[in-house]
Amino acid sequence: MQTIIDTMGIVVKDMPQIQDTLTLEWIGCNSKLDARVKVNIHARYGEHNIARIREHIRLTRRDIEDSCIGKNEVRMERMDIAIDTNKYAFGIDFKKLMLFGELLSIRQGGKVGGTNRYYTTDIDSLLPNSIKFKQKRDLTIEIYNKKLESPTHQYETRIEFRYDRKDRDIENCLDLFDNTIELLKAMEGNLQRVEGSMIERLSKLYKKQVNESLVKSFSEFVRKYNDYFYTLEILKGVYKNSGLKGNYNTWLKEFRKLNDLEFITKTEIRKFQKTSIKSVREYIKG
Repeated sequence: MQTIIDTMGIVVKDMPQIQDTLTLEWIGCNSKLDARVKVNIHARYGEHNIARIREHIRLTRRDIEDSCIGKNEVRMERMDIAIDTNKYAFGIDFKKLMLFGELLSIRQGGKVGGTNRYYTTDIDSLLPNSIKFKQKRDLTIEIYNKKLESPTHQYETRIEFRYDRKDRDIENCLDLFDNTIELLKAMEGNLQRVEGSMIERLSKLYKKQVNESLVKSFSEFVRKYNDYFYTLEILKGVYKNSGLKGNYNTWLKEFRKLNDLEFITKTEIRKFQKTSIKSVREYIKG
């Protein structure tokens, strides 16, 4: 895994517009007629050639000052922190990535879920290619198929933390990385809440589909919604709520004779946490 700053959004005070450069793109102006600019220094230096945050900030500041912006006051309003990995691929690990996204985006002290949680499908391959979670007003977490977006990219999958509505100096961003680490640390502790929420969601859906004759059996339902049965605990909970008689373990053994049904373990969650946190810490330490 490797962490980088992907792109940054800045506001240029008292300049309604700027001339685009290789790394700076004018995207409009705010209500105060200050220019809003997208900064992508990877266009000049390459995406994984800047291994530490200090160097990224230095090169960003240099590109800004070498442009028509010069020494004008600049404030950062957005930063996208990306963790790239070849450990997980969308076509194989979609189920894991869905769970990881739920564990990262769950709101502390609030309900699970919201209106801005969805995944998209690539029309050409007909496979899922991105999962987006609006964690709160100023943070969106998106996990997407980086290789599909950029076929020559060296990494398969990107986990991106998009921090928005931030008004600060460019150099003042370490707290965003600290927050990312805290979200990663909290994943395992969030598992029980996510499991409870998914049991409730799947149980309601099962009853609805049975009533509407959209599935003929519990087995058909599990085959249809396999990707949402993240853990064994979720299966046990939905089985219990289904009203079926008998032990869930007996049903599971019979089901697996003809069907694949794999569960994600706490060990796998911990491995993802450990490698991700290590990657972020490596990026900010230098």
